[in-house]
Amino acid sequence: MCKKFYLLILLSIFSSISAYQTDYDYIAIGSSPIMMLEALYHHHLGNRVMIVEGAEECGGAWKSIEICGIKHVDMGCHTAGGNTKMIDFLENYVGINMVPMVPNDKGKKKSHGNYYPQAGCYELIEQILKLVSAANIPLSIGHKVSSIYLHENLDYADVLIDGRTYTTKKLLVCHGTELNNESEPSYQNSSPREFPHIYLLVKDSSPDHFIYTGGGAHNGLSIVRVSNLTPYCDLNGSDKKIFAFEVRSKTPQNFADLCLDYLHSKSLIGKNARLLNSETYTYSKAYLPRNFSNKLSPKGKEMFVYVNTTAIWNIANFASAWEKVFPLYQEVARAR
Repeated sequence: MCKKFYLLILLSIFSSISAYQTDYDYIAIGSSPIMMLEALYHHHLGNRVMIVEGAEECGGAWKSIEICGIKHVDMGCHTAGGNTKMIDFLENYVGINMVPMVPNDKGKKKSHGNYYPQAGCYELIEQILKLVSAANIPLSIGHKVSSIYLHENLDYADVLIDGRTYTTKKLLVCHGTELNNESEPSYQNSSPREFPHIYLLVKDSSPDHFIYTGGGAHNGLSIVRVSNLTPYCDLNGSDKKIFAFEVRSKTPQNFADLCLDYLHSKSLIGKNARLLNSETYTYSKAYLPRNFSNKLSPKGKEMFVYVNTTAIWNIANFASAWEKVFPLYQEVARAR
């Protein structure tokens, strides 16, 4: 009788442990486009999901900014590639109009070449946020993860966010996820890496000469790449154009003149184009090493799901799985 009593107690304890209810099944740390879409994927599989973003705006490197007096300008120089699986998914399931990255060409899609959201990063992130809102997924913006503690014996983690602890079974992380070193065990991000950018607002009535191009050295300025962001902003039809330069080093005092001279030297603007305004913007990011989980036990490793967000065209690698559970965007739009 005594043995049966103790056995019942043990069974009761085991049952309570195995039935431990967490706040969420997944907490996604970061709000890059692929991270938010992966969070939506797990939501549509029936999981309870939360998204946490430490910055004041969503999108990561794909966010938009206000610069040179122009709103909704892409942060940085991007290209999305031409993978048809990526294009079809973004159009059919996210509601984005993908257009060729060809000057003055808004025609039918070709079988190759680069494509981009018609309204740039702003359209990409806003459309995904509409899906997040429609799915009622909690989104915490401007709140960094302070610490993570793994309860490996109970298969859940405590995630401390601005003094409040949330429990989750798994964490979605990527190379851009910033984890505080106070976590247990500790996770060490790399030192922050800076990506300086120069923006020029130019008066130029000539047609667009390019959309995206690689850079090069020019009078001491090391240019990585250049984007003509005019087609993706509210500048079409005007005599103003806005250009973004990603550079490798700190910008010299005469950075605006150097950049304008570079555009002229490559015939990327009209002969009579002149500078209206210029600003610099530096994107800073600390990266999480892929081997960050090596110090974890096998159970601990299972709690982290690493999402490959290194390039936007990686959407093609997720699309087949996502399409099985995502509703078509038209259905979401009708429901709203």
